Amino acid sequence: MELYQKFIIELQTLEIDNLVKYDYDSLQYKTELKKLQQLAVSEFLLFTPQQTHQQLKHLYQIDNRFKTFWPLYQELYKKFREGKIDNELFEEKICNLFIIPKQKSIEITFEVIRLLQEAIMLKGGVLQGFIDQVKRATTTKNNTKGRKDIETFEGSFLNPDHAKTVKDILEIREYTKEGKWMGISKNKTELLALYYVLRPFLNTGKPTTQARIFYNEFGLDVPGYMSERNLTEEPYNTDRDEFEGIFDHLVNH
Repeated sequence: MELYQKFIIELQTLEIDNLVKYDYDSLQYKTELKKLQQLAVSEFLLFTPQQTHQQLKHLYQIDNRFKTFWPLYQELYKKFREGKIDNELFEEKICNLFIIPKQKSIEITFEVIRLLQEAIMLKGGVLQGFIDQVKRATTTKNNTKGRKDIETFEGSFLNPDHAKTVKDILEIREYTKEGKWMGISKNKTELLALYYVLRPFLNTGKPTTQARIFYNEFGLDVPGYMSERNLTEEPYNTDRDEFEGIFDHLVNH
C-alpha cells in the first residue's frame, strides 16, 4: 500500500509557501501526480473486498473535505477583499482541512488566493477521477440499455458530486450568482460550450436533452431563451476555450 498511501497523502498536502507548484500552467507537478495516481490504482486493485470498502469510505471522507473547502474559500476571498485576512486566520482555516507542512510565513496576496484555488481544483479533480477510476475497475458496470434520459442536472452526471463541484466553481468565477446564470461573454451559446466541455462526465444521453437541462438548471428556459435547434450545434469558440481552461483539472484525469 506504500504508493497508494503516498498518493493519498500528497492529495491532502498543501505547501502554502510554494503554491506556485500547483499552478494551472505548471505541467511538471500535474504530470508527476498523474503518474502516482496510476501506480496507486494498481495497488488499489490488489486490495481485498474488505480493504476496498474501507478505503473507498476513506476516499469519500477526504472528498468531503475538499467540498467543504469551497464555501470556506468564498469566505477567505471576501475577507481578503475587505483587508481582514492575515496569516493566522488563513492557516487556521486551511489547517482544519489539509496537511500543511511546517513553513515560513507568507504575505497573503491575490496571487496566493488564486493559486490556492488552482491547487484545490487540481487535487480535488484528481481525487474525484481516482475514485471514479477504482470504482469502474472494481465493480460491475450497470446495464444502461433502454435507460431513459435523466431529467435532472445532478442526475446527468456519472458522479452527482461533480455537479456540485461545477456549480461551486461557476459561482466563484461569477458565471452564476445565487445559482442563476449571469455569464461572462453574454453569448447565448456560452452555457452550451460548458455542456460540451463537461460531456465526458455525463451519462449517455441525447445532447439536446442534456443541454436543455443545463440551461433550465441555471434559469434559462429552452425553448424561450434560445431554440432547441441551436442546442444541436456544438460550439468551438473562445467560450469553450475558457471553460476547458477552468475545468482542465476536472476533465483531464
